[in-house]
Amino acid sequence: MQNEVEFISTHDIQVHETVDQIQKDMLDMETGMRGYVISGDDDYLEPYNTGKARWESDVNALSALVIDNPAQLRNLDSIKANIQEWTNTASENAIGYKRSGDTASLDRFFQEKIGKSKTDALRQQLQNFKDTEMNMTNQRVADLKERNASLIFFLYLLWLFVAIIAIAIAWFISGTVIKTIRKVSTTIRQIASQDGNLDKRIEINTRDEMMELGDSTNALLDSIERQNLRKDQIAEIATLLQEQNDIDAVGRLFMNQMVRVFDIPYGVLYVRDRANQLVKNASYADGSENFGRKEFQVGEGLVGQCAAGTRTMIVNQVPDGYVRIHSGIGQSAPKQIVLLPVLFEKVVVGVLEIGAFKFFKKGGDRAVGTAGVHAGRDDSIRQEPHGDGAAVYGGASGERRTPGAVRRAQRPVARTVVDERRAQAQLQLQKRISRQHVARTADAA
Repeated sequence: MQNEVEFISTHDIQVHETVDQIQKDMLDMETGMRGYVISGDDDYLEPYNTGKARWESDVNALSALVIDNPAQLRNLDSIKANIQEWTNTASENAIGYKRSGDTASLDRFFQEKIGKSKTDALRQQLQNFKDTEMNMTNQRVADLKERNASLIFFLYLLWLFVAIIAIAIAWFISGTVIKTIRKVSTTIRQIASQDGNLDKRIEINTRDEMMELGDSTNALLDSIERQNLRKDQIAEIATLLQEQNDIDAVGRLFMNQMVRVFDIPYGVLYVRDRANQLVKNASYADGSENFGRKEFQVGEGLVGQCAAGTRTMIVNQVPDGYVRIHSGIGQSAPKQIVLLPVLFEKVVVGVLEIGAFKFFKKGGDRAVGTAGVHAGRDDSIRQEPHGDGAAVYGGASGERRTPGAVRRAQRPVARTVVDERRAQAQLQLQKRISRQHVARTADAA
């Protein structure tokens, strides 16, 4: 379309201007010839000579412009021949008669109208040529307008199509986002409900921020589920400990359960006696009789400091030769030593020292520490040194209670603690997911 506009604005205009120039050349020649014949003044021949010198070059220029139109080229050849004939048989003869003073021949020339008939024929030919070019120009303009209208219509259709596609894409994306948000919200509501199910997971097929939100929520659910599993296992340990009457059996059972739950390769449990000493009560993976110290004073060594400070102690850089863990196929030193105080009613009743081949994560440290606290809730660890093991001390006052009374008193407490911790976990989950959901929604907006 741009080429057609340029063709009309350059080619057609040049054609029309060249035709007008040829007509002017013919008019100048005719006017100059008549003026000279009438007056005999050579000044009247100036426009004649100018037109005579230009007309042929103008015709050649016009031929180059319409070279792609054979019909117009033939018309132009006829015009060129007629101009040459008029010049040779009419204008030049009349001027010659005037210069020679041949009045009779000059009068006969005008009486017979030889030049006029040729001039009228040339004017008509040039006008027909010009009308033909104008008609072709008008046709080109009409075709250009029609194509322009078609192009505008096509653009409108294209814009409409793009708008429909954009609306469809926006609808699909918004529907996907809303569907994903609803999945997340539904899952959060189900978890936050009284009987929330942590086994449910969010399934998202898109690869965008919503998928990251779903993956983060699922990762959070996995973490909470692992924590709850640990807590249930700890509650189970507490329940098993309540069913034991012998302090040695309690210690062995506690160590075995801790190994099973937390994958601890070995460890030692020290119990605080009435002499305020921490006495070795049970161990796991004890390969020799000299495994660990038999007893500590409160404040003596790491075990004693753990009891004195009532805090967890972690040793990450275990020196070579500190201790070796043996198995049937080899031996190795632990990578981490952890000492945990065992509490009962905020009073240290023992210390658990464990070694591990891998480093505990923060969540694992808290879980192991919680296990130590729950283990301390079992009154069996607070033994009476001089008794027969059938009676234990419980509470801050140290009153004597039978094992059966202790178990009956501890069971509702254990259940209450587990229920309370589950409720707290669900509340924390709801808060964390809500904050994360609000933050991601704000970033997406």
